[in-house]
Amino acid sequence: MKYHDLSANVVKLDYPTLLRTAKIAVGATKNEMERRLSAIQSSLLYTPKEKSMQLIDVESLVSSAQAFTIALETMHALEAMESREEIEWANLPKVRINH
Repeated sequence: MKYHDLSANVVKLDYPTLLRTAKIAVGATKNEMERRLSAIQSSLLYTPKEKSMQLIDVESLVSSAQAFTIALETMHALEAMESREEIEWANLPKVRINH
């Protein structure tokens, strides 16, 4: 099934698909963050590592949390689109937008 149309020099984006994609990203990044946190807790309790390895684990958790934040903000923005009078797109390549 085709959700977005990229034919004939036109890009048509499907709103429900964009929202679904954001929700999938929220779930995936949340799971990754929880997995990393659990690994850190286990390593601290059961298999002490060198501090440098623990720092790498924490940096990975921070990276996952940043990805989760972006996904969550995107999901909320897409959900809020339905109740807004005006929608602005930021940082798009120089293209003409038809509403």
